[in-house]
Parts: sequence; structure tokens; C-alpha cells
Amino acid sequence: MFLRALLLSIWFVSLSLYSEETREPLDAIFMGVHLQAQLGEDFIPIAGYDEGAWLIDSSKGLQSLPPNTIVHMRKILRHSERFAKLYDIEVLPISSEEMNKVRAMNIARQEMVSQQDRLDQLIVIQAGGSEDQLVGQDFDTTNEPSVLADPGVDEMISNTQDNIDAFQSAFEAAEEGIYEPDEQFDILRTRVKLEARSDLNDCFIIARIKFHSNPKFSPELDAEEERGLYQVFPIGNLIAGREKTITFALSGFPPGPDIIETQYHLFSESREVPTNFSDQLITVSSDEAFDFLYADFVSREDLIDQPPHQFKPLPKSTADHLLPNTALDSIKLNIRVNPMGYVDEISIIDSPAPLKDEVIDFLKTAKFFPAIQGGLPTDQEIQLSLQDLLL
Repeated sequence: MFLRALLLSIWFVSLSLYSEETREPLDAIFMGVHLQAQLGEDFIPIAGYDEGAWLIDSSKGLQSLPPNTIVHMRKILRHSERFAKLYDIEVLPISSEEMNKVRAMNIARQEMVSQQDRLDQLIVIQAGGSEDQLVGQDFDTTNEPSVLADPGVDEMISNTQDNIDAFQSAFEAAEEGIYEPDEQFDILRTRVKLEARSDLNDCFIIARIKFHSNPKFSPELDAEEERGLYQVFPIGNLIAGREKTITFALSGFPPGPDIIETQYHLFSESREVPTNFSDQLITVSSDEAFDFLYADFVSREDLIDQPPHQFKPLPKSTADHLLPNTALDSIKLNIRVNPMGYVDEISIIDSPAPLKDEVIDFLKTAKFFPAIQGGLPTDQEIQLSLQDLLL
């Protein structure tokens, strides 16, 4: 624990996303969460979230889990070359009753838009035109009405205007008092803007809160006990550099709680993406990130025997440039990783053609967390395809 704290103090830098010298994107190290589904006595890593269900990898591809599946969240030190920014966060504490008013407001707003469109159409018809003239054309409503105009249109216009007035009144009635503080709130209606540094697919946000119950509204609960809950909200894809606004309602807690902390965890498929709200976030170069995480890895007291695993995928674009028109998964490699996580030797098990020295040099830039035996790092050989090493 002391070593981790020391490393954090050594590598702590101001939160800049790009190197001041090279302007290359920096990597992020942060305290994230590891998601595991409990299936009997087994704990299976979560592979994503879709249509209200957690996903895990199976022999048949991604598999949806039942709604009552228990998912455990464990804090873990993470590394990522990706980053997203959360900003302009607005949180409105409201009650379930007020939430119903919000729904009524949205319905009234949609109906007003629909009725206004209809009114515009009727005004054109009243002036002797056709509804087709509403789209991309100017129509002179000062002309005398056509003999084809429906004499009942006047009544329809009047009725439509009455509908608009009625929905406007309903909207105002629902809106009245909705933004006043409600000490019995049991919903946190949240609006947040996001912007990612790179494209992110199949994203979802986990919103977590810690709170104490309010003895005034929940006397049966121990107000001194710290409680927590989380909810998951799918948000689709994020396009690099493009702002996206999402709204969600966090609920499930007793009325009027004392909120201690709110956390947001952004995921793209199965990988957590660091944000400016990530705990203990620092930005470093790729080499610094490896040194930091290597030291953290080998200092753990709970290490079990395990083979080497790669720190960070190599860029596929480089491999495609060096090996054009080549099936990369057909190239089988034997890689010897030393106790420091560097590649000592690469031999070819199978390849459609001999590999040039520049390809071998590129592959030797891969870094690994080393094999562990008896709690200590050691050298070990692993067999992989070239495709396995790439992003």
C-alpha cells in the first residue's frame, strides 16, 4: 500500500490529455471498477450491457444475464489510452410525483408540436393551397381563397387552436412548482454532457450514490448506516470530439436521503473509460504508465501463479503497413517474456512467409506483465498469433 501511495506521489501530474513536448495523447491511470457477475460459485467478468441486461462472453458469443443476476463491483487500478470528458452536470432532486409531472409535461409538449403542425397545414388549405406546399415552398396566403377550399376548415382551425391552448395549459399546470426543492425527493434527475477523445461504441454509464437515510421519512432505517446503490444507463455510441447530452433518472433510494457521494463510471463495451470524474486520475506517457503499473503489479501480496499478459495492444495500423495483404492471425509466434515484462526473444512457429527484421523489431516493442511463480516475477514463453498482440 505504501509503495502504491509513493508511486502516485511520484507520477502525479496536472490533468493534461496531451504531452506538452510531442502533443501525443497521454494515457490515463485511474481507480476504476471491475465488474463480475455471480453465477452460483463462479464469478464471470462482465462483457457489456444491452437492452437492460448485463452481458458475458460465452462459447456462443455474448450472452444476456437474467435481471436478478448479482453483479459485484470491486475497485481496481486501471489503465487506458482512451478518455472522455463529463461536464455541465445538472442534478435535480425530485419526487416520484414530480417525475410524473415531467412525463405529463413531455406529453403536452409533444402534443403541442403536433397540433401546431396541423394548424399550419390547415391555414395553408384555408388559403386555397395544398399541404404539399408546406415543404420547401413559399405560399402567398394573401391571395383570395380557392374555390376548392373546404368550408369546414375554419371550424377545424378553431378546434386545433383550442387543442393547442389546452395542451399549453396542461404543460403549465404540470410545470408549476416542479423545480422547487422537495425534501422528500426519491429521484435524482441528471443531465450531463459527454465528449470522447476517440470513437467509443456501445457505451453505458454506471451511476453510484452513497447516502444516509432520513429518519424523518424512513424511521425504520438506521440513519447512521452508510448505504449505496447503482443503476446502469445505456447511452449508445460516442463520436470523437462531438458533444452528446444524455438524461437519466437515478432512483431506488428512500425519500429525502443525505447524499454523501455520487460517482460516474463510463464503459465502452467491457472496458472502462476514464473521465475527469475518475478517482485518483493521473495522465502519463505510455512508458510511464507501464513502469507505474508494473511496479504496482509485482508489489501485490495476493499474486497467484499466472502466465504473462500484455500491457497494451500494439497498433494494428503499423502491422498492416509492415505486412500488407497478410492474414495476421495465420502468423503464430513463440514469445519469451523476461521478469521485467520485456520481450527477450521471438521465434516463428508458423507463417505464410518469412518475417522481415523490421517486423520482429516492431513485435519486440510489446510489453507484458510478467509470469508469476511462487509470488515472484519470472521469465516464461507464451504462444500467440500476431493478431493477438494488436489493437
